[in-house]
Amino acid sequence: LLYRELQKYHWDDVVAGLESVAKHRLWGCIGLTALSYVVLIAYDLLAVWAVGHPLPLRRVALASFVGFAVSYNFGALLGGTPVRYRLYSAWGLTTSEIVRLFVMMGVTFWVGVMALAGVVFLVWPFPIPDEVALPFDTVRPLGGLLLLVAVAYVVLAMLVRNGLSIRGRRFDFPSARITVMQLFVSALDLIVAAGCLYVLVAENVPLSFAEFLGVYLLAVVVVIITHVPGGAGVFELLVIKFCQTESPETLLAALLVFRVVYYLIPLLLAGGLLAGHEFVLKHSRG
Repeated sequence: LLYRELQKYHWDDVVAGLESVAKHRLWGCIGLTALSYVVLIAYDLLAVWAVGHPLPLRRVALASFVGFAVSYNFGALLGGTPVRYRLYSAWGLTTSEIVRLFVMMGVTFWVGVMALAGVVFLVWPFPIPDEVALPFDTVRPLGGLLLLVAVAYVVLAMLVRNGLSIRGRRFDFPSARITVMQLFVSALDLIVAAGCLYVLVAENVPLSFAEFLGVYLLAVVVVIITHVPGGAGVFELLVIKFCQTESPETLLAALLVFRVVYYLIPLLLAGGLLAGHEFVLKHSRG
């Protein structure tokens, strides 16, 4: 699908689309990107609270920003996980605590995305293109399934206070307060991130923000499932395919701007922060 789709575009048209991006939309994307990375700190903060290992906010914020920036570009396994492990282990967390922290952040994301996508897919369903082989015509059935899973998690977290034991492994649920915060943080993160892109493409897609949010959520989930580093190409393809715009070259140009602003610039900043942290850590030990 990616190969067939890319054959339709010409570089000159994409360049023209890049030049047509209005400055106020670019600055809107930059501002929302900054807000998005501030919201992302809450993932690590909730996980640190759940683990019960106190850390100052500045350290949590550093681990969050660097971890997410690297993870978004290289994937969680190759990027975010090693970077976070390096930082948190240097700050005194044990391997067991760091593993629990990773699980907590993963659960926070997936519960939030399932709950939000479930509601959006049910209330604002959009058709699935014929080229995408799925056993249903719209995303509404998928929305019902996702929402059911999210509700089941919340109910279990509220009722099962002593945890679950499955095949000798124990799974503890967070408190009711943290569970509610998980839903709020993940939903807010996804809404703001979708807003970063929507502010660039609003003039070129025939969708309201709520409808576009559904497309964005579907693209994010597919990117995670495919394990393509940074979702390069896959994310852009899905957004273009499901938006059904009359000017796909302009939409592709906006997606390239989004990738630079939301992915690449934070990666450069994260690289500088991580190098600075390692420099300070080395000299403090010396």
